[in-house]
Parts: sequence; C-alpha cells; structure tokens
Amino acid sequence: MVSISVPGWLRSLVDVARGMYPLPLMASDVLVFIPAFWFAGLLRNEVSSVTLDWLNVVQVAGIAVIAFLIVSYFLHLHRDRYRVGSFDEILALGFAWGISGVVAGVTNVVAFDPRTPTSIFGVGMMLVGVWMLTTRACWR
Repeated sequence: MVSISVPGWLRSLVDVARGMYPLPLMASDVLVFIPAFWFAGLLRNEVSSVTLDWLNVVQVAGIAVIAFLIVSYFLHLHRDRYRVGSFDEILALGFAWGISGVVAGVTNVVAFDPRTPTSIFGVGMMLVGVWMLTTRACWR
C-alpha cells in the first residue's frame, strides 16, 4: 500500500495541501511559467551562444500567465468546477494552455523588437504543459 511507505510528516503535508484546494494547483500553474521559460532560455544558450534579452523572455512569460489566468477564469478551471485530473479538467486545462500560448506567441512576434526566439517560447510552453499535467496526475 502506498500510504504505508509514505512518511507521516509528508502525508500530513499532503493532507494540508489537499485541504487548501484549489490554491496549491493555481499557484503551481501560475508560478511554473517563469522557471520554464528561464530553463528554455538556458537550453537555447547550450545549443548556440546567443545574446538573449531576458526582460523580453520574462515579459512573454508574463503575458502567457495573464492570458492563462483569464481563460482559466472563464472556464472555471480553478473554481472547483471539475474534479482534479478528470478528462473534463484536462480538456479545459489544454484549452487554457493552448490559448495562452497562442496569445503570448502572437504578442511576441507582433509587439517585441527584437522578439524572444521561437524555440525558447515553444520549449517554455511545452515545459509548462508537462508540469501542469504532472501536477494533476500527482494530485490524483
């Protein structure tokens, strides 16, 4: 049984986090954007040395966060409408993630000069999506 192998202090921490639902998931969804885009920028520099405007990277991530919060608000994603990790929630999460990616990508291309490289944007959004799905799977 899984509950036997989990230490007591960790089990109580998980119980406290579950009692504060939906705040832990919302915080996880919002706070992952900046580290994901930062990590994607570091990966870009690993492949080829390029001078990045890190302020633009943070601004694109911020635009993605704002778009994600707006779409998720209208989909009731963080307002206890869906059971965590259910098919319906994953569909709403994917829709909110996709719309926020499109909004941030279009804004990146249209508004920023020089723009954030597309590889950083793409890998950053991919990492965000993987993190969101992983937190849902772990929550279940």
